Amino acid sequence: QPALDPDRHLRIQLPLALGSDALPEPDLAIAPGSWRDHLKSHPTTALLVVEVSETSMTHDRERKRRVYARAGIPEYWIFYVGAKEIEVCREPRSEDYRSRVILKAGDTLSPLCCPGLSIRVEALLPYV
Repeated sequence: QPALDPDRHLRIQLPLALGSDALPEPDLAIAPGSWRDHLKSHPTTALLVVEVSETSMTHDRERKRRVYARAGIPEYWIFYVGAKEIEVCREPRSEDYRSRVILKAGDTLSPLCCPGLSIRVEALLPYV
């Protein structure tokens, strides 16, 4: 059974049109609607955005987090590969997220857009 229903689609390294000055290309995003809805234009929102941070940690943690919060993206995950951690940001408020939690091996997370899905952190990060 697919984790995503027909009203959501997975985008890998494709732009999100989050404003006149913001066109980020997250490593992964779950966008509302079918992929067919975005053949002529990029989505203007996402349900979940994921960045894999190996060499871009400061950029992902500071600049991109604020861009996604400002756009009202409900959930933003940052995979810190070197630290073997995932930062989960939720509850966007203006320039930042109200809730920010660091998860490590042994923890589980469940995307807000797929509440029945439970994922072990070590399943998402290499060499944990």
